[in-house]
Amino acid sequence: MVYVVNSMQKHLDNTRVILYTGKGGTGKSVMSCATGLKIVEMGYETLIISSDPAHTLGDALEKSRRDC
Repeated sequence: MVYVVNSMQKHLDNTRVILYTGKGGTGKSVMSCATGLKIVEMGYETLIISSDPAHTLGDALEKSRRDC
């Protein structure tokens, strides 16, 4: 188990987490998509996750869960 944690730590040392929070309708989904797309253009691996049950990210990226 220690080996797995140490192995993961090496990967996580180079990981940045960006969180967008706030009340509804303030542009969190738009900003997260724009940020994610820019980071991908810069050559970084990117994962965008939403906890919102609405499919705002899918609409913004013109993708559904089936397409990924």
